[in-house]
Amino acid sequence: MEARNDIPLRSVSPVSPVSRETLFHEANNTYHSDEHEIPSYDATRGDALPPYERRNLVKLDSTPLSRNIYILIPTAIYTCMALYSWVTFCLLSQAGDLVTNEHNTKLTQYKAARVFQIITSVATIPIISLVCAWASAVYVQNQRDAHSLRLRQVMTLADRGWMNPLTWCRLLFHPSGFKRYGSALLVLAIFMHIIGAITYPIQSLFLSHRLVYVEPVKGWGDHNYYPSQLSGKSIQQFLGEPVSITPILSLRNALQVDGINGFQSQLWGDTGVLSEINPDTNWFSELPNNFSTGLYPDQYIPRVNSSVSIQNMTAGEFPSNCSEMQDWFYAFYTYPNSYLNLTLEVCLPVNGSQSPWKGTDGRQDFSEVLYVNPNFQNLAHGFVNATPFIVTMNTTAGAFKLPSIMTNQESGPLDANSSLCLGYLCNGRGYPRQDVNRFEAALPGPLTMIALALFGPGSFTDTQQNATDTNYLHTNDTGWNQYFDRVSYYEPIPLENLGLKPPIEGNLAIETLMMAFSYNQNLEATTSAFTQASFLAIKAMFDSYSYGHFTIFYSSSAIEQISIPSMPLGGLIAGSILLALYIIPLLCLALYSAATPRWTHTLDAFTMLRMGAAFGQEHLPFLVGKSTRGITALDDLPGVVRDISGPDDKVRQLALGVGGAPLQASKHYLAYPGNDHRRL
Repeated sequence: MEARNDIPLRSVSPVSPVSRETLFHEANNTYHSDEHEIPSYDATRGDALPPYERRNLVKLDSTPLSRNIYILIPTAIYTCMALYSWVTFCLLSQAGDLVTNEHNTKLTQYKAARVFQIITSVATIPIISLVCAWASAVYVQNQRDAHSLRLRQVMTLADRGWMNPLTWCRLLFHPSGFKRYGSALLVLAIFMHIIGAITYPIQSLFLSHRLVYVEPVKGWGDHNYYPSQLSGKSIQQFLGEPVSITPILSLRNALQVDGINGFQSQLWGDTGVLSEINPDTNWFSELPNNFSTGLYPDQYIPRVNSSVSIQNMTAGEFPSNCSEMQDWFYAFYTYPNSYLNLTLEVCLPVNGSQSPWKGTDGRQDFSEVLYVNPNFQNLAHGFVNATPFIVTMNTTAGAFKLPSIMTNQESGPLDANSSLCLGYLCNGRGYPRQDVNRFEAALPGPLTMIALALFGPGSFTDTQQNATDTNYLHTNDTGWNQYFDRVSYYEPIPLENLGLKPPIEGNLAIETLMMAFSYNQNLEATTSAFTQASFLAIKAMFDSYSYGHFTIFYSSSAIEQISIPSMPLGGLIAGSILLALYIIPLLCLALYSAATPRWTHTLDAFTMLRMGAAFGQEHLPFLVGKSTRGITALDDLPGVVRDISGPDDKVRQLALGVGGAPLQASKHYLAYPGNDHRRL
């Protein structure tokens, strides 16, 4: 039978030691049971104690020092819950944006981890204090010598000083505070309590939540789940078809229609508003900019973007032989009804029989240049001068990876070596079609399309040569709302909705457009208008060619989302370190406490009562003691439990720090009745 509050602790005066037999008989005269008869002993009469050899008439209550492993049970439960909750949070936070959740495994783990975290955060301080209290009893008896601990230090441990901030102040600020109150176990206990108290609040600072998608199938190749697919268009295919006038007519309408500077669903990048387009961060792609392939990564699609630079030029810089070049685009218009005697000359050096586009899915770059020379013969209406200018447009095309769950719904950059349908079947063969590159027809570049739309045959600048003062407005197959009078200003002129406006308006709409081009302060607005126009030109080209030759796989059905923990790597490391700083010492103290045979379970009130009784009234009289700082006896009296028995004693005796030796697990010590292991 294991002992509880095992041993009657006695003090032995270093001046007049008393024999173990005397202590035993005193104990049995005080604590006797009806089961055995103990001879009376009156110390005042000087009665002699029975000799050791004649003690066979007395049954001694004794017990060996025993281990108590019960402290391991709450410690193990607490540790398992703490580690499970934290490890679960760490693993779930590192999961990708696509997870499996068969039988609600992820949600169940997450909920269990949250419950365990709440329980452990509440139980942290109590469990640390419990383990330290059990370890204190072992610590008091396992000292190097009788003077390793003083009674005040033992009292500090018994008072759970590790939880008292006043004790911390005494250790740090009182003279000789650590020497009087401190011990290695106390410092370790304080450290564990502080770390344990701050661990969970700090972990909660790093811990947040995020939504992830649940994979609806067991694996990527499950045949029970079929993806949706659509056909995409590529420049390779456009080169293989006859050139159509449709894109030019569509672009003419787009350059004039109201609200064109609003939202564009095919404008990808950091904005979907056409007026905010930035050639470095935005591009055109035929699918809506919120499109996602869902479960299917590595799906590529073409993209095109153009950057524009405009600079003024002198009339002498205009190519003088432009009208003589057979493949170049050249236009010269006169406006006889213009009060400014306006003329317009345009030159686009381009090879009309060879397209600037290349038959490749990879990256391609090319440049186009447009010369525009408006000439005002009459400097009326306060307009100072007509300013010729050069438009340079650099176009980049290629392919990019579409957003998917695996890319956190973010699109990839321009891929210089991309191949459409990468990783998936294209037309059943696993590679792009090759027959679309039979020849490279004269598919125009975006600046060529803009020049034809603005200045080509049937364009606004062409038809305005016949503008009159009659109140007449009509639409024809050129794609424009034609102006033929100066009062029909409620129809916008080309590029007006793209931000290009002059400081003053002309009598004719064509005068207003040329003033907007020529006004020096409008250089930035002209650049922005041509940049927006480049997007509309590419859009018109893709919209006009309907045939696609490569396949895009995507998830057509809605995918379930669940909430899981989210934590940065730094938070994971910091939280793990804090947890280890108190969990490891906690386990070590619990094992130390459970593995060591002990004379009492913990330094509780009854234990301290026995220690006080051991010193008696001589050292610790029963006086008022509101403050113990001035009681110097506590600093002088030893607090280590020792074995003061003789070498031949079968039943051994405990004492507080009076010579003796460390306690021995294999020996029997005097015990209170009811705590005995056996009787000798």
